[in-house]
Amino acid sequence: MIAYDRDFYASFVYSTVMTQLFSTLENFLQSMIKLCQNELGLSEDISGNGPLVNRYLSWLKKVAGLRLEISSETWSSLDTLRHIRNNFVHDELRPLPA
Repeated sequence: MIAYDRDFYASFVYSTVMTQLFSTLENFLQSMIKLCQNELGLSEDISGNGPLVNRYLSWLKKVAGLRLEISSETWSSLDTLRHIRNNFVHDELRPLPA
């Protein structure tokens, strides 16, 4: 394996893991919202613009009344993970080397 292949593979694996972790977070928050809707009888849909995670967290705080304190450092980490995920999924897909 040449150095380019090794670097490409390592970057690909890292991006894949980050994408999976971020998708897992989105799915978990969506499940929490469905649970709150069912258990608390809430019918308000998720609204607004912006990243899904932000909208999900906003809904859980404002509609379901959950007390969530998220530090600016955590928000920064979420933004970084979202950026990695979006670059991998939407922009940075390139053909595999031959």
